[in-house]
Amino acid sequence: MNTQISPKICIYCGNKVRNVKKGEHIIPKAIGGGLTTDKVCQDCNNQFSQIDKELCSRSPLSIIASQEIDAHIWQTWDVDLSSHNLLLEGIPNWAAKSFVLYPQIIFEQNGPQIRCDFDELRQFGHEDYERVLVKSMLKSYRCHESGEKRWLHFEHIESNANILHKYRFPPRIFWRHTIGELAKRLRKGKKTSLIMRYLTEADRRFALNVLDNWNLNGEFRKQEEAIGSYFPEIRCFFELNMTLRALAKMAINILAEFCPNTPVNKNHFGDVIKIIVGDHPVTANLLKMNGFVYPSDIESIKCPNGGHSFRLLYMDKQWHVYSSFFGGRIGTFIKFPGPNNEDWRSADICAPLKSKNWSKTTSNILQPFTVRHGWQDLKKIIPSAEMINLKSELHTYTTNRDKRGKSNY
Repeated sequence: MNTQISPKICIYCGNKVRNVKKGEHIIPKAIGGGLTTDKVCQDCNNQFSQIDKELCSRSPLSIIASQEIDAHIWQTWDVDLSSHNLLLEGIPNWAAKSFVLYPQIIFEQNGPQIRCDFDELRQFGHEDYERVLVKSMLKSYRCHESGEKRWLHFEHIESNANILHKYRFPPRIFWRHTIGELAKRLRKGKKTSLIMRYLTEADRRFALNVLDNWNLNGEFRKQEEAIGSYFPEIRCFFELNMTLRALAKMAINILAEFCPNTPVNKNHFGDVIKIIVGDHPVTANLLKMNGFVYPSDIESIKCPNGGHSFRLLYMDKQWHVYSSFFGGRIGTFIKFPGPNNEDWRSADICAPLKSKNWSKTTSNILQPFTVRHGWQDLKKIIPSAEMINLKSELHTYTTNRDKRGKSNY
């Protein structure tokens, strides 16, 4: 007797799933997800990297992730008030309630400047600090110019009213770790990708021209010490559409993994999947009814030990997915139409951080929440952050698509 095994079909595109090595993380790895699914093809997995980045390193969720698991925040800046509100690259030190500057070189019109954390500069030594940072920068630039990939990573910062009218953002090159780690990589000859951030294409060309004509005899002659801003602003500037798509993708991933009797695919869940892959726009009504919610509204499902938890609820021919992250510190809600072939009407799922050992309990009793939505008021979305000057910048865009899931904006 021959047994034919049906091929796995991607829940997003409908193609056969082949050669999946690690699988799609049901919850992105960047925020502590450990369990993967083999129901997503590699092409779709790759296409989703940008919306996952938006959720995990730019949205309000990234602030809590940086506190809980030292995850990456894409843009948080200190402000040098004495230099006409110059924005400087850095990361919050949540334990010390302070801000630590990354090693960086700012390309000002009157000459480049090294900006760094004073304690790190004092421990490493001024001359050694300058030597390591400049040598690493020039090496990355020359390797980039010779055509070698990933030596210099370019990040364009979206122009917005706050940056253009309140702060200054000249182009810069920086390293997202300590100068000691950079020196170690330099000694061992390891490839080190530095980051160039800029506002305009003219700024980018200016910085590259400075590097092309760098004076090897030394650029820095003056050393100053300054106190950072007393209350650094932690500012979220994130894309609403992409963030909602990432939250919806997470909800569909959970359904596909924990609802074995329900056909989770583009035929039965076409409305939400078209939004996730970028084939349908995210409307104002969707943004009003879905997204971040007050964590106190879903506190009863929070996972112990700081993990993530979810409630799947089927009501009025729609799935309601409540998510509670990092032990209830931040929550979301997503609702979409689709079938339900399970023998239960609600399920609670607990996902310990970085673990594959998830648990599920089911019930035929409907237990919906009344949730309050909020995209912009960070003090309501993440009240436990205990930071001053939490602000949110919301950004939407008009899509001109060239390929599925890719947008120009």
